[in-house]
Amino acid sequence: MTGNKQGSGRGLQKDYSEMTLEELIESLPQLTPEMEAQLDKYGDWIETPQNQGSGSTEQKTT
Repeated sequence: MTGNKQGSGRGLQKDYSEMTLEELIESLPQLTPEMEAQLDKYGDWIETPQNQGSGSTEQKTT
């Protein structure tokens, strides 16, 4: 065996433990302008009737 990770059943996953902080940040998905428009100045999701529930996994209890 050559020590590669092929056949481990995990596919082509990156080893994030060996990445620098800058590399990790760059690997994050970028927000689209439409997504950024739905954030307030602190980066919190602004809930509107159009996007209600789509930005959160919280469930309301009554």
